[in-house]
Amino acid sequence: MKIPTAFMALFLFYACAGVNVKQDYDEDYPFSELASYAWVQTEPKNNERARDSLIKKRIHQYANQFLAKKGFKQVGPAQADFLVDYAYRSKDVILPSTLGAGVGFGVGTRRQFGGLGLGFGGTGQREIETLVIDIVDAKDHSLIWTGRAQENLRSSNPEKTDQNFNRVVRGILEKFPPREGNKD
Repeated sequence: MKIPTAFMALFLFYACAGVNVKQDYDEDYPFSELASYAWVQTEPKNNERARDSLIKKRIHQYANQFLAKKGFKQVGPAQADFLVDYAYRSKDVILPSTLGAGVGFGVGTRRQFGGLGLGFGGTGQREIETLVIDIVDAKDHSLIWTGRAQENLRSSNPEKTDQNFNRVVRGILEKFPPREGNKD
């Protein structure tokens, strides 16, 4: 069964929609001269989840697919025009107390009192996951482009986790290489 091109384009548009990506880059860098890349991975020191080989596999897989669709060729580090690196961070944060109060009063019938109600909110905890993808010049190792997104990536369902990583990696790399007037 063939999937119509318009349907696939619409699917990819919605798959990347909703990823809030922040980017920064060297405005003077000649991005149009880039053709090939290699991966570099610095070993994180403080975050056990960042060492997770499943995360690394997903990021590499989806980034390689997307960069290939953009016409970039993966080569060895000595032949690469640019190097790709990533950082994944997961942090549990305690949400501030949501203190709210409500008072209600009702009038009863037949000499009975109405009701009075009072309610308060509490605190909660949330995991914040951040994925940063850096593009580094292969010759002088200077950072030339960076993109980052904070999203819920991990799920109890591996298929959902795959979908989340695919969506976020694509959302970040959609902005690379930068187009003139595209700086956020």
